[in-house]
Amino acid sequence: MEGSNEIEVVTTAVGKYRGGTTLDTNVTDEYQVTYTATNADGFNGTANRRVIVYKTGDLISSLEGVYTCTISRNGITPSAAYQNIRYIYIWKNANGTYQISDAFGGWYEFGRGLGVGYITPGGTIAGDIPTNNFTFPGNPLSNLGFGGVANIVDVQVNPVTKKIVLTCAWVAPPATNYTFVATLTQVQL
Repeated sequence: MEGSNEIEVVTTAVGKYRGGTTLDTNVTDEYQVTYTATNADGFNGTANRRVIVYKTGDLISSLEGVYTCTISRNGITPSAAYQNIRYIYIWKNANGTYQISDAFGGWYEFGRGLGVGYITPGGTIAGDIPTNNFTFPGNPLSNLGFGGVANIVDVQVNPVTKKIVLTCAWVAPPATNYTFVATLTQVQL
């Protein structure tokens, strides 16, 4: 408000992992929503909020959800920065497969603090959830910041503990091998 007059507010939204440019409550993602208003003197006021759009699967018929993650690389979880990472997302694609926001479980984005430019997107999971029999039609993957070739090699789902363990092997340039094991715990938001 400016006095008793309402100022026009411009609202924008950007999807962090799926690239949407509007807040779509039907598309799982983490959105940055920005509200901006300019008064008669040309001064801007801006407010931001994070909006998470998600579905929570039962881990028997659906993997969808919001997850915290503890991630190890080559068998080592180095510090608290790699534990209880918030958040990794899994959504269902139109063809019935599932996709994860970062096949490295946030190792570089959150653990190293490098941001979304260092995720490994495109990790696609297909198969039979109750028998833990999966294929990975999105392979091979590549890290956005470092490149290389990554492949999801295993997924194990435990609906009782609400956990998914995802293993991804990566050959980083020039030829260094890493194995990431992400233990994802479903969050009930």
